[in-house]
Amino acid sequence: MNRTKITRQEAITISIELWEELAETGGDQDAKDAWPGWEQYGGRMRNSCALCQYGYAHRRAAESDCSHCPYYLKYGGCQKNDRTVFQRWLLVQTPRTRQKYARLGVEQLKALLED
Repeated sequence: MNRTKITRQEAITISIELWEELAETGGDQDAKDAWPGWEQYGGRMRNSCALCQYGYAHRRAAESDCSHCPYYLKYGGCQKNDRTVFQRWLLVQTPRTRQKYARLGVEQLKALLED
């Protein structure tokens, strides 16, 4: 499925699958990049993120990838904004703390499905 365009629903669903795994394992960025689930979707997506893939595919020339990202539009940036759970997950050092933030991220992602 690593195609140029994926739907919003697909992007959120793939993201939930990925982050549920990280919430279970406490995996770090390397684990996110190497997630076995990427293979069933045609390989790793932009920034190892289905939402980035979605945003990139739907942007116009002058827009950033984030312009159409459902997570960004509701919660804020995930890389440059240290207040989001995904940025906190990226910065913490222990698997247990990464599990905590990944679980919080899963809850936010599930809320996106309801929007």
